Amino acid sequence: MKSTFPSLSQFSLTLLTIIGFYCNTIAEEGWLVDFPKAKALSAKEGKPILMEFTGSDWCPPCKALHKNVLTSAVFKKQIPAKFILLKLDNRRDKTGQAPEEIAQYKKLSSEYKVRGVPTIIITDAKGKEQHRQVGYRSSVTADQWVSKLIAAVKSDAPIVTDASPKHPSHIAHTWKSEPFMSKGLKQSITFGGTGELAITPEKGKAIKGTWEVEGNKMTLVYPDPLSGKKQTLKYEITLGEGEEQNEATGQIEKTVDMYLKREGESRTSIVYVRPVNGKSEVAKPAPSPKPAKPDKVYDKLPGIDLTKYTDQQQATILARANKERCPCGCKLTVAGCRNDDSTCGTGKKLAAKIVEEVTGEAPTELKDKDIGKPLAIQFTATDGTKVDLTKMKGKVVLIDFWATWCGPCIREIPSIKKTYAKLNPKGFEIVGISLDSDKDKLLNFIKENEMPWVQYFDGLGWKNKISTKYGIRSIPAMWLIDKKGNLVDKNARNGLEGKVEKLLVE
Repeated sequence: MKSTFPSLSQFSLTLLTIIGFYCNTIAEEGWLVDFPKAKALSAKEGKPILMEFTGSDWCPPCKALHKNVLTSAVFKKQIPAKFILLKLDNRRDKTGQAPEEIAQYKKLSSEYKVRGVPTIIITDAKGKEQHRQVGYRSSVTADQWVSKLIAAVKSDAPIVTDASPKHPSHIAHTWKSEPFMSKGLKQSITFGGTGELAITPEKGKAIKGTWEVEGNKMTLVYPDPLSGKKQTLKYEITLGEGEEQNEATGQIEKTVDMYLKREGESRTSIVYVRPVNGKSEVAKPAPSPKPAKPDKVYDKLPGIDLTKYTDQQQATILARANKERCPCGCKLTVAGCRNDDSTCGTGKKLAAKIVEEVTGEAPTELKDKDIGKPLAIQFTATDGTKVDLTKMKGKVVLIDFWATWCGPCIREIPSIKKTYAKLNPKGFEIVGISLDSDKDKLLNFIKENEMPWVQYFDGLGWKNKISTKYGIRSIPAMWLIDKKGNLVDKNARNGLEGKVEKLLVE
């Protein structure tokens, strides 16, 4: 007679599956990993959901946030009492992660448009976003992080109620943005008591405009830094209280925090902070600026052939380029920017615009002197391999100028590894030129990220001998060498795999 009961092995497998699913709903103490369960608990307990999008086994800022904040006593004491915690982990090693958890991360990161980790998102029980903060700086203490988060989402935070005057004295002040809650933005904004506005980025020239407040609505009017066109932005204001450590004295100081939420958006756009200066909260007159050093005058615009124009046109072009400033953050004139960093896209566009306005035609770009020529690169790699580009003819070679401390460089690694794995058997090689200064850190990074290609390291950082020789001023910089040994592309980041495939069949 055939038994209708499951066998012991079948029962054990089923039991393990159930236990595994249950365990996978809890990432670590106090954290859930199941969004529907988090929403149900949020509705039941009346708490918002704190979603942490992370890459716990590969993302340095994520690891720092976990170590410095999420496992701290102050976090454990305050946050679980106010939020339902949900961890969404995009691990590289997915061993032990349930397929549902992996699929959930992909779905939610897409729905909430998560562009990087760590990202903290606060939602209500229905999943509607209320607040977001991206990134983490290791200098931010657990106390600071927790107090800022609570203040940002505090439902009873005081709001601006002044309907008149339109320029209230407690807002007329110089405020500084809080980078770790403002998408990495770092700037100051001065609200003058007469309605004048000045926004000064950490790098770049101040932009002037006007401001006014009606109730808790703020209107800012200022010119677009590139086009010069007037733009009007409307925000909802929330004012809260906070604390921060004075870097000079080490003392904890009270602060006033201003949260601006763009009209039509569901989350805070930017956070500004200023200390409470005793009795007076009215902005003090800005000190007279120090006399600026005279700008260096240049007689060329790298990449643009000026010789085809008349002497008068050349003089006009250079006069404007040496006077008008590039808004890219370099604080230089357009000519200065082009001569300092010829890869700057903003400076390049403005230089071309000046030429076209003066001559009535688009500029002719000069051919790069290195393109079409072999590169004389010889060195002993970190693993002892002797590298000589002249002996690598017959192969397509990527020269990758990078560093472990360079975020954009790190983001390119998965694409590079994918291309290498696919095309290395067909004759594709990579030569890494590391601008690191810590060899052990570099070697550990290479090992952890399984980067099998050769690496040049001299410990000189930005003064790296090879990168300096070839004028590298920004990284990542990726150059392609064809099978004849000649440099053919200085912008291999764009469509790397397709470019390599094309060169391999030539």
